Amino acid sequence: MSKGYTKREFLRIMGLGIAFMPFIGCFDNSSSDKKTEAKADDPGGKTDDGGKIKVTDADVLMLTRNDASYASFNEGFNKRIKHLPKYIALCKTEQGVRFAVQKAKTEGLKVAVKSGGHSFEGFSSNDGGMVINLSQMKKITWLENNEVLVEPGCLLQDIQAA
Repeated sequence: MSKGYTKREFLRIMGLGIAFMPFIGCFDNSSSDKKTEAKADDPGGKTDDGGKIKVTDADVLMLTRNDASYASFNEGFNKRIKHLPKYIALCKTEQGVRFAVQKAKTEGLKVAVKSGGHSFEGFSSNDGGMVINLSQMKKITWLENNEVLVEPGCLLQDIQAA
């Protein structure tokens, strides 16, 4: 007879599972979604090193320290904390997020996510890793059943204005 989980252990496991749910689709190795696949030598768009996810600048901009806009997108709320990530993935679509996560996985980089709110302790950045910046994803869609789809870059003022 096996030992059951305590309530605390169960909640911890459930919390971790829920936290990583959005990333499940990023690591699917099946080839069932043909529109996202591209060969590494495909001249149209960027592909990650594995050559499976095809994106354009309309999906994601991969900023490095040499890019002119890197410094402005690397600013954080807490000016005392200075991190220098290898890449800032300025994502504009879900496809761009998938590409950035796959690239970070391929290169073995730590990932931090920045949306547009406050990060008092600097958790939305890192040194030498990748920051996935979602601030450009601000679409708000009203559905027929009075539900709303809100992209992660929306600020409260954006939601209130909608």
